[in-house]
Amino acid sequence: MAVEVENHEPFGVKWSMFCRLKVRSYVLAANVAGTLKVAPLQILKFPVVLPYKFLDAEKFNLRFSDASEITEIADKLRWYRYQKGLRQRDAADYAGIDRSTYIHYEEAGRDFYPKEHMEKLAELFEVPLEGLLDDYNLFLLVFVGVITGVGGGVLRDVLSNQKPYIFVKHFYACPTLIGALLCALCWRHLGDIPSMLLGAAVILVLRLCAAHFRWGLPHAADLPE
Repeated sequence: MAVEVENHEPFGVKWSMFCRLKVRSYVLAANVAGTLKVAPLQILKFPVVLPYKFLDAEKFNLRFSDASEITEIADKLRWYRYQKGLRQRDAADYAGIDRSTYIHYEEAGRDFYPKEHMEKLAELFEVPLEGLLDDYNLFLLVFVGVITGVGGGVLRDVLSNQKPYIFVKHFYACPTLIGALLCALCWRHLGDIPSMLLGAAVILVLRLCAAHFRWGLPHAADLPE
């Protein structure tokens, strides 16, 4: 917005803040020879970025023209930070974490991102929280977990020409289903290792209780021959 200034007031005039319009934007007021004068004040803030940082940002933006093309959380954080013209220190200060911690957030291969930190970063980048986190299919994760847990036993029974244990009246696949679901739901909040250990512990406890208390599930009645 271009502002045309006809008369400049002397620097000796004492200005006071009249009101605040938005972040770093103010309206000043002063009494000049019995006349009320107002003037806008815009405070500009420019972070000092080294030249090679500009080159890194340019190369990264050439790889991804849009955030929808990015699948890794680390790359999403870098992309949105570059779009805002922020340094890693700026993002870390806003999220309330150390700069070294935020640097690890932008490193590929990281699995655990605390939700409270990601909420602050999403607020800083002005994007929904889901826009920063990886999209995942809960059904697919649980399905793969159950197949991994019971697949070996099914293959063993098939090769030994026996009815698969999963199809008889035993509390067998349900503990695996519960453990896989619990692991998938806790992954983002607890991290990979604690979630896997928690899921495995729940499966083990349920299987031991099923064996001790002889838990079973109802099954279809045998059809007459």
